[in-house]
Amino acid sequence: MRKIFLLLSLLIVSLLIFGCAEVVEKDIYDTDSSDDGYDTVDLDDNFYAESDESNVKNVDDASETKESGDCEAGWKCISNNKMVYLNDDCSFGEKKDCSTICENNTCRPAKVCDVGFTCYNDDTVGYQKEDCSWIKKKLCEAGCVDDDCVEVDENATVEDVVDPIVEDEEEESTPVVNFDQINIGEEITLEDMPVSLYIIESGRVKITIDGKNSNWLAEGESFARNGLTITVEEVLFQEYGIKAISYSVG
Repeated sequence: MRKIFLLLSLLIVSLLIFGCAEVVEKDIYDTDSSDDGYDTVDLDDNFYAESDESNVKNVDDASETKESGDCEAGWKCISNNKMVYLNDDCSFGEKKDCSTICENNTCRPAKVCDVGFTCYNDDTVGYQKEDCSWIKKKLCEAGCVDDDCVEVDENATVEDVVDPIVEDEEEESTPVVNFDQINIGEEITLEDMPVSLYIIESGRVKITIDGKNSNWLAEGESFARNGLTITVEEVLFQEYGIKAISYSVG
């Protein structure tokens, strides 16, 4: 009987131990499965909306910062005759040359003169180009007035001449030879061959002789075809005015 009582006591104790272990294990499992060890926070739609707006604002602010630089964009002088474009991020862009002088971050406008015959000085008349250079200068026996030589009275004596002709000391006057002239769009005939200007620019020209075009010719250069040689003596070019050449036949 004592052995049976001991066995029953051990059996009851064992059941109690196993029963308590299952309860503890179930409580632990339920706790872990409910939150996985982390605090749960409920997020509503306003949270996501505010986050999106904040992100967009940050991107816009970054774009504005990128677009705006520390430098004022514009052309800047880097030498007496060169300019460069300064970007707003302080980097350099396109460069360009000034035909005159770069001053106050701009190219100084070139001087433009009235084109035509006028008095070079009191005793000389000449043809002034658009770039203010001179051609076709000649001395006037009685002086130059109102852009032309004063006519000399055939009956006047030597004493009637007011001033003798004195050449300019700074620049010698060259004898004037009157050459024939061809205008753009005009066709002339020389030695039974048609002659015209094919194209003309400042300081150079292409001429056509009997249907054949020349290469670019500067003043003093010639073009020959079928025994006819034409020398370009002067190129008279104005952007919105005269476009012609003076020539000689060799």
